[in-house]
Amino acid sequence: MTWQAHNRVAVGLIWQETNSFNPLATETSDFITHEGDAVLSAYEATATALGGIIRRLRALGAVPIPTFAAKARPGGPIRDAVVEDLIARLIDRVKSEEIDAICLELHGGMASETVADVEGLLLSRLRKAIGRSVPISVALDLHGHITDRMVANVNFLTGYRTHPHSDMVETGERATEMLMNIVQRRVKLVSARRSVPFLALWRDETAEPPMRDVYQTLVTEAARHQHYIDASIFNTHPFLDAPGLGQVVVSYFDDDTPAAVSLTNAIADKLWSIRKEFVGEAPGLDEVFARADKAAREGSQPVAIGDQGDSVLAGTPGDSVEIARYAAKYYPALRGLIPVFDPQAVATARAAGIGTTVTLHLGASITPELVPLELTAIVVALTDGIFPNEGSYMKGVLNDMGATAILQAGAQTFIVTSRAPSACDPGLARHTGKALTNFQYIVVKSSNHFRLSLSPACDCIVAATPGLSSRKPDYLRHQKARPIFPVDEL
Repeated sequence: MTWQAHNRVAVGLIWQETNSFNPLATETSDFITHEGDAVLSAYEATATALGGIIRRLRALGAVPIPTFAAKARPGGPIRDAVVEDLIARLIDRVKSEEIDAICLELHGGMASETVADVEGLLLSRLRKAIGRSVPISVALDLHGHITDRMVANVNFLTGYRTHPHSDMVETGERATEMLMNIVQRRVKLVSARRSVPFLALWRDETAEPPMRDVYQTLVTEAARHQHYIDASIFNTHPFLDAPGLGQVVVSYFDDDTPAAVSLTNAIADKLWSIRKEFVGEAPGLDEVFARADKAAREGSQPVAIGDQGDSVLAGTPGDSVEIARYAAKYYPALRGLIPVFDPQAVATARAAGIGTTVTLHLGASITPELVPLELTAIVVALTDGIFPNEGSYMKGVLNDMGATAILQAGAQTFIVTSRAPSACDPGLARHTGKALTNFQYIVVKSSNHFRLSLSPACDCIVAATPGLSSRKPDYLRHQKARPIFPVDEL
């Protein structure tokens, strides 16, 4: 087969990042799904890997054949029945089309109630359904848990190079361009994969040491090899608990297996040698709010506070009110914006109506060991919780927080949601009817990605907080992944 204008390439997406310690299972209702042409309408214009795939295919003269897309915010393990349904829907759509190749966006870190490697299951079934003659290329999240099963059932996979993830589109384009080379038989790809058993809990931003140094090692090693094609470093999601978990390196070479193994080992050895550099702790709330108070007194830009322990983008429920509690006690005059997941509180606010005063025990309905916040507040607004991302992180993608209540308690504005509040975008403030600059601090349920969209207008800082994405080693609950550093001394 050679790549020609009008080659038909199936495109699709199944995406969720699993936090194994979140007791709230991910259900069918948590996924936003599209089929057929609706996939193109939903994703083609977005700053996502799938958007990059679709646009690059068109630029190459190929025809993207939309199949099925299902996306959920990060969360607890997916119900087994939901996984079975999603996989079947994708494969059925692929089988119903005349196609020459397949290009997908997947996360790489999905787990169900009983399956630790959902993407491996999906890809093995897809390969069985279409045979070996149809090439498969996949764009993946940098935090994927990339297994041998995944590698064995695709022709090529590649991951983001950045954290926070600013190269989603480029990753989709790279997966597409390599698919073109495979179809044209320009390369005879061989791969190597290696995992090293540790969690990257801290200092894992790719533009800063130590990860910047690891990528420089990759550049140096790649330059030594004539047949180098691609290599991805996966800083696997630290709140997934799965056998064989660790930092993963996957490399591809043109018909040179020894070189692929050599480069993969060099990068894996580098990672292992500096594993202790990935253990550390973010500033506490005392330091964070001293900074916010100083900025407010000086009339500086607001402070965006990443709630590290309750990062919805790491799969937590988003029900922590610890930052709000601290601010109300020690800095009650600071104007703050605080999202919190509490469907019961939303129901209470909706029953009471706009303009009424409600007394609630807010938050802490899911996460063990957290305590609700006793709150008396005015119901300012009731919304559907839907708005598009305006900032660079996933620009154009819709946020759906479910039925939402905007509550005002003193200087604090609460966005109370019936779905986990994953938004970390300026639109979060605008959804309350106020500009970002009306607030002196903004809490986001993210430990890193919020910088991409909020740093132009805010001073961004991550706060060490309790919760199901706390990065304190003594709080980690891994069992299936053990032994693994720093839970275990290795």
